Amino acid sequence: MHRTNHSSDLTSKTVKSASRKSLRHRFRDEAGATIVEFTLVMVFLFLPVMTSVVALSWIMNQYLELTNAVNLGAAALAESRGYTTDPCLTAEEQAYAVAPMLSPANLTFQYTFGTMSSSGVFTPTSGASFNGGGAAGKNDASGCSATGSTGASANMVAGNWVRVYGTYACGSPFGAMGMGWLNSLASGCHLTAVITQVIQ
Repeated sequence: MHRTNHSSDLTSKTVKSASRKSLRHRFRDEAGATIVEFTLVMVFLFLPVMTSVVALSWIMNQYLELTNAVNLGAAALAESRGYTTDPCLTAEEQAYAVAPMLSPANLTFQYTFGTMSSSGVFTPTSGASFNGGGAAGKNDASGCSATGSTGASANMVAGNWVRVYGTYACGSPFGAMGMGWLNSLASGCHLTAVITQVIQ
């Protein structure tokens, strides 16, 4: 007669059940570890990418504001003949008004008066280049506001031309966001815009 060893069967089933439970726990632990590792990798991979995108977008916005400010400032200067003794300040006031995101202390201007040939070549007039803007946040009165022959107003001749350069030292949004340690992303950045307008 064949006798079944029930004790051996039970032991075998218990071992198999424990083994399956152990495998399930191991797979669950490995899956959890994988999720944690993936999350950490994504954070350290995408954080530099996202901060760079934010910095680049901020700088691009500043460039667009600078370009608009220089264009409209030059237009205001070109149309101010006979209405002001300080054409450079007129240009800067217009520039500041249309560029609220730009810090006046970081914004400088250069005004060069001259003539334009029929082939489109601009020729500066000797001694007719003036600086404005900067730390004072307005025309620094280095000659642009003078009314004599050396001042910009003396060069406001209808049909002549003025070339306006605007330069801006880039700022960073991270200081206002409590992440000032990221300001270095925009350090050393200088934006420039230039336009030449005919004096009306």
